[in-house]
Amino acid sequence: MGTLARRSIRAGVVTLAAFAAVAATGLSAWAIGYFEDSPDSAVTGEVLVSTDGRTLTASVFWNGCEDRPSLVADETSSTVTLQIERHRHAPAGAVCDQGQAQHLAVPLNQPLGSRHLGSAGQGSGIGTFMAADLRQPGYLPVGYTPTADVAANVDSPPVHIDYSGPHFVVPPTPSWERGYATSRYGALFITQTVGNSAPTSGASVSVNGHPGHFTVLPPTGQQVGETLSWFDGTYTMKIQEQDPGLTQADVLRVAQNLH
Repeated sequence: MGTLARRSIRAGVVTLAAFAAVAATGLSAWAIGYFEDSPDSAVTGEVLVSTDGRTLTASVFWNGCEDRPSLVADETSSTVTLQIERHRHAPAGAVCDQGQAQHLAVPLNQPLGSRHLGSAGQGSGIGTFMAADLRQPGYLPVGYTPTADVAANVDSPPVHIDYSGPHFVVPPTPSWERGYATSRYGALFITQTVGNSAPTSGASVSVNGHPGHFTVLPPTGQQVGETLSWFDGTYTMKIQEQDPGLTQADVLRVAQNLH
């Protein structure tokens, strides 16, 4: 197999051939290919804090040699320390395929409040995004429902989790991404980032009076989806679709109905 340029796309939305292979085997679209070994128990990316402050959500990845991990919290009056509890079920040296990356949540005994949020094995605090600030979709295409699956980098093939990707590092400004999917392996991701980092290139469009642009992902090579980005005055909003059944009009309708 020749060397393929890495493309930053969502796991499970690789090629139609990959979809066909997944459908034939009955595997999840987010369980394709070979995944690197999972690292330690630290939470390294930003954490979503629920509206009532009692639930924390983090991006967690694991490989096929592990059971689904748990996100746990150790609470004191002044601190909350998160940790990923991992349980390996395969012997050393086993090939760890069918990995996954998902949002996992943990409830707190008391609201986070002003307590310091950190992670086991990490010397600094964890970045947060407040769920109360998330723009909510008032419209989604037919068949789309929320998914806990998060981003990965994909070679076609193989597939592996990018540990340095946006779900597993703290961005320059608070940011959070949510995924929506269909049973036919379509995917739609909504990213919200504080400040204006919207691109100025691409096909121009207006989103509720704000200038936006459609760009193709990846910018060269096989088209696997389009991204609509715009700045609403507070947040850079980005909607990425990876579904050949969706049109720009569908994505624009999602954007215009965020509230």
